[in-house]
Amino acid sequence: MQSQPDEVSGIYIHTPFCRKKCSYCDFYSEETGTEELITKYVDTVVTELQNRWIEISDSKTVSVYIGGGSPSLLNEKSFETIHSFLKDKKLFDSYIEFTVELNPGDINEKLIETLKNSGVNRISLGVQSYDDDVLNEMGRTSKKKDIDNALFLIDRSFDNYSIDIIYGIGKNRDLTNELRHLFDLSSPSHLSAYSYTVPDKPGCPAPLSEDDVFKHESEIKEFLDRKGLKQYEVSNYSLPDKKSIHNMIYWKYQTWLGIGAGAYSFIRKNREHSFYPEDIEGFLNGSDLSRYNPSLREQMEEFLLMGLRIVEGADLDQFLLLFRNGFEDVFDSERTDALIHNGFCLKNERYLKCTEKGLTYLNYVLRELFDSFKGSFNDR
Repeated sequence: MQSQPDEVSGIYIHTPFCRKKCSYCDFYSEETGTEELITKYVDTVVTELQNRWIEISDSKTVSVYIGGGSPSLLNEKSFETIHSFLKDKKLFDSYIEFTVELNPGDINEKLIETLKNSGVNRISLGVQSYDDDVLNEMGRTSKKKDIDNALFLIDRSFDNYSIDIIYGIGKNRDLTNELRHLFDLSSPSHLSAYSYTVPDKPGCPAPLSEDDVFKHESEIKEFLDRKGLKQYEVSNYSLPDKKSIHNMIYWKYQTWLGIGAGAYSFIRKNREHSFYPEDIEGFLNGSDLSRYNPSLREQMEEFLLMGLRIVEGADLDQFLLLFRNGFEDVFDSERTDALIHNGFCLKNERYLKCTEKGLTYLNYVLRELFDSFKGSFNDR
């Protein structure tokens, strides 16, 4: 009898506070954050974590990620509160990846000390660009001098940190030169490079042409390859042992508990999605959590949507264990074979994965697969 997949989980805490909304950002946040409000918000987060802990209690929690918004606006007491909860749950008894997103302009020695004392062992730094003109176009409050200071403080205190870059924005931008400056200043073990997508709101900068976007992608890949950071997901590169444990939970269709205004969760054992409204006051006042269960077809599509993003591909053994249907039972083999024949995908007994060409045209690959969904399968 086949066993169920091993259950691991992550915790995501959303911090919906910002000094100023960036023009490219489509995540929920508000330009607010008094000491009193932040303290109350974090206390509510920990109460929710305690109340919902049973949802992940039968899994091994391997990551905690505080994102935003701007988690670097949290005060020392807030980090102490979160650390105390995690320690009480014995999450530090074995290795756990504990990541916090930071904005360069918020970083000082006191914050770094607070993070270290709170058990944080990984930083994700929102650099976005090392060009003041591009930073200004993005609506960033930080400048190159802030990035210099942040990298100096982080590099001497953490051996595992990531830099975020946004490309496809900024005319006549020299990304190779930007990356060269960043790596002269520091030694990041991970880099996330996201293609600029125009958010659904007025006044946003226009994206560059497809040719310019492709040029940016090529510059990033070539530079990082020389530095030993290999692509392991569509937008992510790392040293061999420094992949983001937390993000791999998402891409491998595993469980995460998301807490905070606008945060999402996925509990794999019962295939349940849930989310909090994008409303700080509503979260503080106990607004109802929305829960829903996708259909079996939607679950299969979610599995492939995430799994084909990573270079190693979607695990077809896990597909069978999770859905009680083999991949070939669900998707038309002629369409899959065509993707393989045309150089978009590779397939063996264990994995279906995208080639470099397939990762570049991932939306096309997914559309072809989902259009080949068979009308009937074993729904059990």
